[in-house]
Amino acid sequence: MSIVRDITEISGWKSYTDKRSKIPRHFENAAEGIFQTSIDGRILAANPSCVRILGYASADELIKNVTDVRKLYAEPGRRLHLVRLIKSEGTVSDFEAIINRKDGTKIWVSINAHALEDAMARSRLKGW
Repeated sequence: MSIVRDITEISGWKSYTDKRSKIPRHFENAAEGIFQTSIDGRILAANPSCVRILGYASADELIKNVTDVRKLYAEPGRRLHLVRLIKSEGTVSDFEAIINRKDGTKIWVSINAHALEDAMARSRLKGW
């Protein structure tokens, strides 16, 4: 799971240091975009802020239309770089990327994320 915040219009932002404990109760109402992806790039979940930031009408529309999250990244290889950092470091803070919205506009985002394994040992990304 990852949280993404549009920082295009922000001149000085602070990192999010301990949001993990607040994710379950704030998922639906968070101002930050929260999403979870599989390692292979499928979006598994997205909160309303993430859906809005990316320009979609619903989480279902986002999940249905973005079958490979790498396509959201404007810079080729940027998602792969993020995944490699998470695999080597365990966690990533303040990872900046340019993301393509549904309408084709580009926004800067800051991503904080870490890897999780589910009960069947399948890896996925979670962040804040």
